[in-house]
Amino acid sequence: MDKKEKENWLRHKNFMKKKSDIAIELRSKESQFYGLKREFVYAQEEILDKYKKAKDSKHPRDIGNIRENILRDFLDSSGILPQKYQISKNSARVVSTTGHISNEIDILIYDYLNNISLMNRGSVYTAYPVESVYGIIQVKSVLTKKEIKNALDNIASYKKLNKDFVSENSSGFVIYDGSKSKRGFGILFAYDSDLEWIDIVNEIKNYADNNPNKKCWCNAVVILTQGVIFHGENNYGYFLNNNIEKIKELKMFGLPDAEAICLYQFYDILMKLLKNTETSEVPYCNYFDLPYTAGEYSYKYSHGIFSEIGNCNKHGAYLRKLDGEKLAKVIDWCKKSEPINWLRAIDIAYENNEDENKYNKQPHEVRIYNPNNYNLKDILLMDNEFMGKKTKSLAYEEIVVDDMYIWLPYYYEIIENLVQDCPKCMKKSKNKKN
Repeated sequence: MDKKEKENWLRHKNFMKKKSDIAIELRSKESQFYGLKREFVYAQEEILDKYKKAKDSKHPRDIGNIRENILRDFLDSSGILPQKYQISKNSARVVSTTGHISNEIDILIYDYLNNISLMNRGSVYTAYPVESVYGIIQVKSVLTKKEIKNALDNIASYKKLNKDFVSENSSGFVIYDGSKSKRGFGILFAYDSDLEWIDIVNEIKNYADNNPNKKCWCNAVVILTQGVIFHGENNYGYFLNNNIEKIKELKMFGLPDAEAICLYQFYDILMKLLKNTETSEVPYCNYFDLPYTAGEYSYKYSHGIFSEIGNCNKHGAYLRKLDGEKLAKVIDWCKKSEPINWLRAIDIAYENNEDENKYNKQPHEVRIYNPNNYNLKDILLMDNEFMGKKTKSLAYEEIVVDDMYIWLPYYYEIIENLVQDCPKCMKKSKNKKN
């Protein structure tokens, strides 16, 4: 809006605030309680006053901690949230059974009855399982373009985590009926902003345009002194996941706050999101030994520590990790390939006679990464020597990824550098090149 429009808006806002204050004063004389409106107006004024005092702190980290605690205390101590919704008390991260971990979370709301702490370091740090987390709130003091991106990135790092839904008796997976959102929510909450309203809207839209995975978009942006912003389309703005994920042509919608009731708007959105979000028991067994992650994928070595650990002559033991882009290439190729019985593959490599009875007794199927279509004997076997005799030994390792058992021949591991070398050696090599 231009200067004149902004002046008219501020004039309207001040007029509405004065009228609201008069109404509150008159009604308070008649009754001790006549609705939540007065309570939220008072709470909003108190929160903003605490925030202004917090700005006197000289250290940015102190300001950040205080701003989070102000909102956390309101949600945790005011009694406005049912007891089944609990608020995290300190720095938090969320973990999924795929091994993926969110960025650092400011405020996290979890299921009090079903939650367990995966890792707890006193008042410093707690890791929560994604299955018991309803959603998160990223808190900013003054919203800037940089802070918008930072907050939306953190929200996306949480919302992309998938939940393992288990039944109440933990005997198997539940059938998700779609009535509630299986995915958690994320809200960006800021006390104020020096940006124009339209600039905030454009930054949020630009972020969405550059990050087209709608499952990872935030559910709402709340600026306490200004109003609320949503993603939407046509004539509707949405904050529920099920609606956001169906958006075809993105438009942004806003609710400017003219009566100083933005805190209640935030609370109303939060309660509806909580009621619309599904949680479940935590499948703790699946968190016992998490897989490795490579980009969006996660994987495990079938032979465990015998494959996981490499040894460098200079630096000793290191973890043999797969490169994310190269793993994606392997997965893409293997999805298009035909699976083969694992014993049949070994027999073909050794040029043994095939035995269908043997394969039926052990029907485990694998996919062999072989983009050059070499003969199996040339990529699954290598020359070896045992007790003075030359032999042929198997030369591959098996990983489990995306519900597939994949054989990675050592040949391809070497020529395509699928497994990363010693990280310390790689770092030194990179520094020399630079």
